Amino acid sequence: INSIQNKQILVEFSLYGSAEKALAKLIPGQMYLNGRQNLGFAIKSNTYHIWPKNIKDFLQIGKEVVMDLKRLSSKEMHELKDKDRLIHWTVPFLKLPGMDVKDEDLVITEATQPSLITTGIIKSLYPKWGILEAKEQKIIFKHTCVFWLTAPLTEDTALSTIDLEVG
Repeated sequence: INSIQNKQILVEFSLYGSAEKALAKLIPGQMYLNGRQNLGFAIKSNTYHIWPKNIKDFLQIGKEVVMDLKRLSSKEMHELKDKDRLIHWTVPFLKLPGMDVKDEDLVITEATQPSLITTGIIKSLYPKWGILEAKEQKIIFKHTCVFWLTAPLTEDTALSTIDLEVG
């Protein structure tokens, strides 16, 4: 791990068969710990002393990791060309060396989730709560349970201030 910021983590690696060093980016908001906890949300404040222990053990500059790499598209590389360093890769999967990862840790199913993930239709919206209809059921939800962009809504955020609408 080369650098850690709350919006991007850079990982340096050697290209296979050469001594040339390259950089890959990892976007914390697109990575999940054990398939459940969003890394971006966990490190959003970028204040190391309040990170959970498992993240402190894992995210350290100089830490050796095992990863999958995916080459960035030409468009993505062009968007990054003004930066100080050239980045041609992204990291979709990262783990510590020696860590075993089972298929059930990577695959989300109804059996492995404590709650059901489904789609619904917003039937009513109020500042602090709303009603969804999903699978022929009506579901009442609080605004603080709505995950918007990179984090749950705060107590002082009203549903009417975000881009949600009935229907």
